[in-house]
Amino acid sequence: MHKAIECAMQGRRFCLVSFSYRTLKDVLLQLLLKSMITYGLESTKDFHVNLTDMIVTVKGTQILLRSGEVNPDALRGLNLSDFGIDEAREFPDDSLFMVMLGRIRESTDSQWFISSTTKGRNWVWDLVEREGLAKEVEDRGFASSANLTVVTQATRENTFLPPAYMGELTRRYTQAFAAQELEAKIVQLSAGVINSAWFKEVEFPKPRKGIRFWDAAVSIKEAADFSAGALCSMDKDKFAIHDIAYGKWTYPDLKRKIIRCALIDGPEVVIAFEAAGTQLGFVQDLQRIPELRKYTVRAVRPVGDKLNRALPWITRAEQGGVLVHRGLWLRDFKTEADSFTADGSHAHDDMIDAVSGAYQTLYEPTELVAVKMKGF
Repeated sequence: MHKAIECAMQGRRFCLVSFSYRTLKDVLLQLLLKSMITYGLESTKDFHVNLTDMIVTVKGTQILLRSGEVNPDALRGLNLSDFGIDEAREFPDDSLFMVMLGRIRESTDSQWFISSTTKGRNWVWDLVEREGLAKEVEDRGFASSANLTVVTQATRENTFLPPAYMGELTRRYTQAFAAQELEAKIVQLSAGVINSAWFKEVEFPKPRKGIRFWDAAVSIKEAADFSAGALCSMDKDKFAIHDIAYGKWTYPDLKRKIIRCALIDGPEVVIAFEAAGTQLGFVQDLQRIPELRKYTVRAVRPVGDKLNRALPWITRAEQGGVLVHRGLWLRDFKTEADSFTADGSHAHDDMIDAVSGAYQTLYEPTELVAVKMKGF
């Protein structure tokens, strides 16, 4: 933000690029306008905002706000003095960066700026490595060369964060994920977010109370997702995974599987689904089943993406707080857990999603579309 304002105040046309238009409008534009106060700039007098074209004009010089989400080539017509890329980790490669380099042709001392949280050895890492700075950056701190300056800053060094912020994230993140997200370290997460050796294998009876959370798909095509129903409970300070039903089923077969599992689990075990799409249909359909008239069905609206939904129970597993019952399902679950990636490049995550849904419903405040089975 500050570099964009400083460049504009020097008469240098600047373009700030974000991964998505929503982030550009809801985050970067708002931060840019707040930053104007730091420089003593007044709205309408010193700067003007054109929301239609997403242009902030500072003392007659433009700061362009653009999204590289859909078509980076659309930026090729720009003429700039300098540019900046925000959250560069969200771009899959350096294509946008290379396009923007070709736009800085209005001055002979052009500069470019990249800000990002770390995300493994991605294209930003490669860019730094090409400048011979890899070792310094990995050790953290400050490194520079004739053409590039790199500064790393850990989240805990941000004095503007509320006191409880770091403690809450540390509680939820695994050590490796915290090193990446909070300490600005280069961590190769890939397949390695979960280590199945963290699970404590035990023999215990099925719970009298608990939840069977279903991640449901209704196709048997080769490329289709699996359906998974995770039976979980709270055991004092432990999170227990008792059983996971897992397979590819058509809608009638999956419905029969859900009913069979419910009858085995008992009416004290809640049946839950994600409150989205066809899964809401299961809730309505199961209401009509006479055998399940004493059961409770919940449609849960999940919070966060797959990784962030999984991190709380993964962190608990790393600390020895997740119990798993020995069974035929366990081998496949451990295989899926060991292959689970931070970037979503893994093949399947249906069992992981089901466990995450069960954990959120048991432990955390969730938005429920709850339906109590009524008698017939």
